[in-house]
Amino acid sequence: MFLLLPFPSFFFVPSQRKTYSHVIEMKMISLFILQMVLLKGSDLALFAQIMDDKPAELTLSEQQKPIMRKFMHDFDFDAGSYEVRAEESQDLLDWYVVRLKGFISPEFSIKRFEQSLPDLEKELLDIDYLAEDDARHVGAVLQQLTFANRMLIVMRDSCVKLRKYYKPDSPGHMLVYNAIELNVKVLLLFNSRGAPDASIPKYAEQVRTYLRSVYYWDMHFRGMESVTSEMQAMFEEHIGLAEVTLDMLAKYIPKD
Repeated sequence: MFLLLPFPSFFFVPSQRKTYSHVIEMKMISLFILQMVLLKGSDLALFAQIMDDKPAELTLSEQQKPIMRKFMHDFDFDAGSYEVRAEESQDLLDWYVVRLKGFISPEFSIKRFEQSLPDLEKELLDIDYLAEDDARHVGAVLQQLTFANRMLIVMRDSCVKLRKYYKPDSPGHMLVYNAIELNVKVLLLFNSRGAPDASIPKYAEQVRTYLRSVYYWDMHFRGMESVTSEMQAMFEEHIGLAEVTLDMLAKYIPKD
C-alpha cells in the first residue's frame, strides 16, 4: 500500500548541471518501475544494472562518513568494498523517515526544512547507495526506499507552492495554502514503508479532523468570488489529493 503522491517531472533542462534533486527524481522513477518489475517477477539484476546511475564504488571520504560507517561492515578501503545487512538497510530508512517527519510535526517548518534540504538530499543518495542491493531483492527495503524518496520530493516541491500562497490577508490564498500543507501533514500517518499506521497516537482523531477540514475548506472555497483560474486549479488538485488519501487512511481506523 502506497500513498498517492504527485509524481516527479520527467522533463529536465539539458543545459543545467544535474543536481541532487534531479538525481533523486530520476531514482524515484527507477524505484517505481522497479516495483512493477518486482511484481512481474522479471530479471531484477539486469533491470538494476540498466537503471543504475551511481558511480561504481564509494570514495574513501564517502566511506568514512558516520552514516556510512554505522551501517557498513567488512571495509576494504582499497577496493571500496563493503557489506550492508538487509535489516540495517531497513533501520537506516526508518531513521531517515523519522528525520523527515521531524520537519512536519507539529507544523511543517518550511524554513528549517529548506535549510536542511541539501544535506537531506545527499543523505538520501548515500542511503540509496547502501540499500540498493537490498532493494532489488527485499520487498520491504524497496517499499521503504520508494516512500523515503516520495516523501522528500513532496516536501521539497510543496515548499515553493506554500511560499507563493502564504498571504494571511487573502482568504482564498490561505485556503490553497492549507490544502497544499495538508498533503504534507498526512505523511505523518504513514509508516516508513508507506502504509497507513493506525498505531500512531490519535490516528483516528487526526484522520477525522483532517476530513472535516477538507469538507469545510472545499465548501468555503466554492463560495468565494474573484478566484483566479490558477488558484482554483491548484486548490482542486491538492484538496482532491488530500481527500483521496484521507479516505484511504480512514479505512484503517480500528473498529470499536
